[in-house]
Amino acid sequence: MLPRNRTLEIRSQNLWIALLPVLVFIGGEWFISAFGLYRVDPGPDQAFSAAAEAGGRYAVYGMFFLFVAVCISVTVIFFLDIDTLFNRPSRRRLYAIVAGLGAIVLIVIVLGPWIWSSPKTYWFAGKSLFDDLFAQGKIEWCTIDGNDFIGTLKIAPGTCAQPFSLELVFGWLLKTANILIAIAAGSAIVGAVSCLGKPPEPARSIYEDQFGRLNQYLYLGAALMVCGMLLILSWLHWPDFYFGKENTAYSTLVNGLTIYYGINYSLIVFAYYAPVALILSQRQAEAAKTPSEERAKPTRTPSKTRQDFGVAAIFKVVFALLSPFLTGLLGTLINLLSGGIGTH
Repeated sequence: MLPRNRTLEIRSQNLWIALLPVLVFIGGEWFISAFGLYRVDPGPDQAFSAAAEAGGRYAVYGMFFLFVAVCISVTVIFFLDIDTLFNRPSRRRLYAIVAGLGAIVLIVIVLGPWIWSSPKTYWFAGKSLFDDLFAQGKIEWCTIDGNDFIGTLKIAPGTCAQPFSLELVFGWLLKTANILIAIAAGSAIVGAVSCLGKPPEPARSIYEDQFGRLNQYLYLGAALMVCGMLLILSWLHWPDFYFGKENTAYSTLVNGLTIYYGINYSLIVFAYYAPVALILSQRQAEAAKTPSEERAKPTRTPSKTRQDFGVAAIFKVVFALLSPFLTGLLGTLINLLSGGIGTH
């Protein structure tokens, strides 16, 4: 086990790896903004349904709460892990990188429209479609004489002077999700890079332990991306009720978007896992060539190392790397097997 006495340290030259997944993210955002089509009209052929809209809205709310819980969990795990393992200079260095990565992601998201005319993400599913959804969807939260009231607790039906906009609420959800993913993704990325940290006098077993931590951050990052995909799927399927069963234009659009974002999210996870795994493997191989008393007098029960990964261990790593893509692909397959997205 790694010493939980704040003795690990990490060199600054190892931290460049944290930029790779951010570059993948920026590249994915720029590519779809430059070569995507966000003025598309999927051609709805069904009338607005308040009940169907509310059902889709509740699915978005539910996925948002799940997403928030996972983001907070990943961030807390990272800070507790780093706080008990690394010395003060290394902790400050790692926390600063998390803050820097989060700032970069938020700048790209917020300033994207000014940097490269990036549209809002949901525009790729049809801006006019969501505009109509937001215009007709109602919120039971309104303002009367400057005071906020929810539902019918203190107001009579029809007395809402200034109803809250559904588009405004959805915007709040997306902004909150963007802030949380910037912090949580930065935590998972920097947590993985921190696996290159070593104590002043590293034992050979340190690399086995660090591979265990690396896999932990692989699974955390994959869970984060999967929840992000589920949130995207929930709001992409929000307007499903606008389309009859024979109208497959929107389902084709949704299927393409989910595959694109699924692959992009899988590449983000791969971009921080693979370099750290390769460097750890090299260090472990070099340590194995160095004579040491540990070889003659083992002090711990042998455990799995990078060299003796079994089929099951490799499968878990590959599955975690591909899980965001598989989430999008699964949604697409369910959509196709059900014969489309319409209900009429």
